[in-house]
Amino acid sequence: MVMNLSNVLNQNAVRVISKETAKDNIFHEIGLIAHRVYGLKARYVCSSLLRREGEYSSAVGRGVAVPHCRFPEVKKTSGLFIKLAKPVDFKSRDRLGVDLIFGMLIPEDLPEVEHLKNFALLARTLRDPETQARLRSTEQRWLIHTILTEASKLEAA
Repeated sequence: MVMNLSNVLNQNAVRVISKETAKDNIFHEIGLIAHRVYGLKARYVCSSLLRREGEYSSAVGRGVAVPHCRFPEVKKTSGLFIKLAKPVDFKSRDRLGVDLIFGMLIPEDLPEVEHLKNFALLARTLRDPETQARLRSTEQRWLIHTILTEASKLEAA
């Protein structure tokens, strides 16, 4: 079953960072959001994602990154979204800085094929030029949530 972002992304897990920031700070923020919204340990989430990021970049091109990791405490795929005012270098193949970040917290026991389908849907949704333009044109968290959840429904169809 392919995920629906409206079941994955809590509106409270959307952040806009309007000041310049470093890559490590983004992962710290992801940990804080995971703690506040999903009850996970912030340091654990941050260090797990940073370790995975050290193995290979989570950048998928066109200014998008999808850091993700499996966690035994996570019972269903959960997401969080961060929009940056200034792009950050994620060592993307296209050499573009990243300003749209969707973190995925994945259950440890989720079958790999389901995870890959979910990841593909998310990457297609976030790399869509129209969706990107809409996301980049607003600072409103509720509108960002709406754009993402509506766009994923279209991509899944």
